[in-house]
Amino acid sequence: MAKRFEGKTALVTGGSRGIGKAVAERLLQEGAKVYVLGKSQENLEKLKTEHSSINTIQIDVSDWDRTKTAVEQIGVVDLLVNNAGMLHQEIFVNVEIDKFDKILNKL
Repeated sequence: MAKRFEGKTALVTGGSRGIGKAVAERLLQEGAKVYVLGKSQENLEKLKTEHSSINTIQIDVSDWDRTKTAVEQIGVVDLLVNNAGMLHQEIFVNVEIDKFDKILNKL
């Protein structure tokens, strides 16, 4: 069976756990060269232990300058899964509009 993403480079932000990790694993199964950006070094190390061919980069994507530098070093990215996000302890419908805007603008 052919692998759909053979020869492609994939970048998954927030890919060290949860949905992002599952996406990174699937892209790897489909033949992609996978890079994962994540904030938690511990989660990235665990992912690397489970999948040694996944490339991990510890970074907080809200630091745009460091993120830009890291991504530029990867080279051409064919597939991007922009999964990184922020968690707030509020129910979505109760978030004030200006706070919601700050969350989206920070990403």
